[in-house]
Amino acid sequence: MIWNGPADLPLGIEGDDQGCQPSNPACNAVQLRADNAINTLRPELTNPAQGDYRPLPGGNLLALQALPIPPFPGGDRPQPPLAPEGDLDNSVSRDYTGNARPASGPPGAFAGVVSSHARPVSPP
Repeated sequence: MIWNGPADLPLGIEGDDQGCQPSNPACNAVQLRADNAINTLRPELTNPAQGDYRPLPGGNLLALQALPIPPFPGGDRPQPPLAPEGDLDNSVSRDYTGNARPASGPPGAFAGVVSSHARPVSPP
């Protein structure tokens, strides 16, 4: 989910020398808009004016489900391998405050649940 203005705001990839081009089947404007909610839903946050960017309890973000980030496929290191492959997992198990992030949680930095052991949210 991305929110930064009206739905007709350009993506920034429309020029011939910018971003994903229409001929790229894995990265083009149609694909980006189909796979993401871009400027279609203004997120309801607790109190952004005071630096509290958690989803509003009962708000529209908590009704959404974030998609898991797939692991890196690997296998693209130069031969011979100069370094170990490393961890290809991209799962996000904790949110910004340290709360456990369920796989079916809302998008964003916060899982939407406040726990007593989580670090407090401070304005940026």
